[in-house]
Amino acid sequence: MLAAAVFAYQQLTTSAKPFPVWKDEAIRIALLEVDKEPRRYPDYLPNEKATKEAKTELIHVTDNGLSFVVDEESLADMWLYSAEGTPLNEYDDKYFCEVRVTTSTELGERGYWYWIDADNGQVLGQSGY
Repeated sequence: MLAAAVFAYQQLTTSAKPFPVWKDEAIRIALLEVDKEPRRYPDYLPNEKATKEAKTELIHVTDNGLSFVVDEESLADMWLYSAEGTPLNEYDDKYFCEVRVTTSTELGERGYWYWIDADNGQVLGQSGY
């Protein structure tokens, strides 16, 4: 039943709205944030590898509190996204870029997640992994 409702919702909610902050711009903002991290190990600098391997997903938080990963081509909501433990559950009907950046040295790696407002580039939160 829930799957049918989610499928129907996905088919009926498409958006042609372009986003000022997406992909390269979101990654650029996230790399600047990594550089400012107070707990970042000095040896773990954002480097070319971190830039190439940064992952970005567009997230739509609906007005009923559900969050979805958005298809890049059609801008349709695709599948549920868990916003638990993120700053996203405080918003309604907004789009965000989730950017994952991994910094590394020969000794290991450290990762960061950032949630960036797709309309204005404001960093809403971060988490380490």
